[in-house]
Formats: sequence, structure tokens, C-alpha cells
Amino acid sequence: MAHLNRKPRILHVIDNTDPGAAQSQMAAIFQGLYEQLDFSVAVLGRPGRVEVAYLSLGIPVYALQSGRSRWNMGSFLPLLRLIRRLHPDLVHAHLFKSLVLSSLAARLMGIPCLLHDHSGLEPQSLKFYFPKAFSRALYSLAYKYAVRSSARILVLTQNIHSTYIEQYDTSPAKLTILPNAIDLEKLRSLEPNGPCLREELDLPASVRLVVMVGRLAPEKDWPTYIDIASRFPDPSQHAFVAVGSGRLEGQLRRLASDRGLENIHFLGDRQDVAYILQQADAFVLTSRWESFGIVLLEAMAAGSPVISSRTTGSSAIIQPEVSGLLVNVGDVDGFVSSLNRVLSDPALASRFVSAARLSLTQYDIKVVCQQLLEIYTALIHPRETWLHD
Repeated sequence: MAHLNRKPRILHVIDNTDPGAAQSQMAAIFQGLYEQLDFSVAVLGRPGRVEVAYLSLGIPVYALQSGRSRWNMGSFLPLLRLIRRLHPDLVHAHLFKSLVLSSLAARLMGIPCLLHDHSGLEPQSLKFYFPKAFSRALYSLAYKYAVRSSARILVLTQNIHSTYIEQYDTSPAKLTILPNAIDLEKLRSLEPNGPCLREELDLPASVRLVVMVGRLAPEKDWPTYIDIASRFPDPSQHAFVAVGSGRLEGQLRRLASDRGLENIHFLGDRQDVAYILQQADAFVLTSRWESFGIVLLEAMAAGSPVISSRTTGSSAIIQPEVSGLLVNVGDVDGFVSSLNRVLSDPALASRFVSAARLSLTQYDIKVVCQQLLEIYTALIHPRETWLHD
């Protein structure tokens, strides 16, 4: 139990600290709440670059299984020992292995566990993360136990909320919708004085920039993005920018090269994504599955009109024909038609941008952190008064 004479202790547990949506959301939570709460982080797998953001706030990070394979369960006993030593008031778990192991460890120690589902763990999404049916069934079984053992589950959208009720037989009282967050103040205050992408890529000033940002992974469906680019082949008229890295990079580069496309530019991971989005004439997201799609929020905040495949995440964020356009997954003709509409009609693009920016308030980090603070309070002890101190 938390005591009134100290900050409540929250132990965050995550599979790794490589760049990703879950890791960036943890950094945003820490930035927004570290003055009110005593945070620490347990990393069950490999440490990565995002760890630096946690350490910069003075938050201790404990690497429990550096260098081991992703699904090695050897981190369970170190996690149990760490919980016993730190004795947090709450364990907040993120990502696949952490959700399962944290719920078990926290239950053994008599500490409430909050599961944060960043991936939309339902049958459709699990096929991307666990291609083999046996592995998928095994994980689903373990996760059902984690859901039953947890004190609360955070999900990103109403659709995923409904899935948990149907798929995991979860009580609605145990579920809370908490969207991913962005720092609206920071994004809106960015001056458009970053590196000029057209100059960097040696492109004419008149070229129309189409941007997509994401891991080079199967669920993002980059081949569809390349198919779209092939319908706008003149590199002096349209440039398609791919921001991100991943195991499919070599394959995707070969695909673009084999098709003779000179209008696709692979930039890898970038630290200036916000500036790139500011320069985009359109932002496209072709994902086959997206539990949320925080990059859509970032593109909207940057003033780029957005066109996305119709996924659980994008459908929760974009109001079709009002704040952007939705296209059926894999529908190249639909994407091409939508892109032509946005690029040829500045008034339409401007209306989408204005409506999108108005819709972003609910995703502001200050709003989301306040909601999370109230959830922490309810889980640690509903009668405590530290929230109002």
C-alpha cells in the first residue's frame, strides 16, 4: 500500500526498450507524471535507445535478461526478486512477455498489476505477432490467465474494449480505454525550420511529397505503399518517402528497384520525423493491422492530410471525409484515388487538416496522464488522498 508520506511506487515492466509505440508512451507517461510518482523500469529483454529517455529523468532501469532470446522465460525469477526488493505499490506491464510474466509475479507478491495492451491482442492481430498456430494458441492461453489475474486492463480503442469482453470474457468494469498520447504543445510549437527534405533528396521544389512512417514489418504492408508509388512514376512530380527500419528493408528496396521505381526514398530511422511530416503534402498509412496508430496523430498535428487503411486504430482516430480518408486494406486503387483527391484539391486537404487538429485535444499528453493518474489512485488505494495533495 502506498503511504501518504511518500510518492506511490510504480514499477513498469516491458519486453525491451527499442524504439516503438509502447516505449514512447512510457517516456510520455514518465515526463508527465514523474514529479508525482516514483517510477522504475524492468526490462525483460534487450535494452535499447529509448532507455536513455527514462534515465534522463532519473528513473532507474533494471535490465533483467540482456542478450537472451525474446521468449526466454529466464527473466521471471529476476523479476520476482526485483518486485520483492522494490516492493512497488503497482506493477504496470507493457508488451507481450511482460503482460504474462508481470501478472504472475505481481499476483505471487500480492501487488496489483495493470496490463497495458498496446498491440490490440485479439485473433487478427495475434496472427501478425505469432504466425505459427501453436505459438499463437499457447500465448492466447497464457494471456487469458494474465487478464483474469490482473487488476485492470488498459486498451486503446472502443473496438478493442468490445473484443476483450467477447474474446476474454472480461468484465467491462475491469477495462479502461486509454488512447495513446502526443505532446500537442510541443508539436504545435515546432517552427518549420528543420532540414529541407526536398533539398536533402535533391528534388525540385514543386515535387509533391508523400510520406509513410513505420517499422519495415509485414503488418505495415509496405508492398502496397510501393504499389501506390508505382502509379505515380514520375520522380519530378511525386516523391514517396519511407521512414523507418526493420527486417524487410532489403526486400523492400529490391522490390522498388526491380520495378524500376525512382520515386521511392528509404530514409531509415530519423530523429526529425516531425519536421518531415510538416513538409508532407500527404501522409499515407497502409497497415494491415494497427491497434492505434500514433503516427496518424503526429501527422495530423504536423498539418499533413492523412489517408489510412481502415484498421481498428485508424477508424478510432479518423472521421472519414472530415478529418481524413479511410481505404480498405490492400486497396491500391482506393489509395491512388484518395491520394489524387488530396493532392489535386488544396481546399479539401485544408479542411481535413483543420478538422484533424481540432480532434487532437483528447490525445494530449496532459489529458491522458491525468486519466492514468486517476487509474493509479483507484488501483493502489481508492481512499488515499495523495492525488489531491
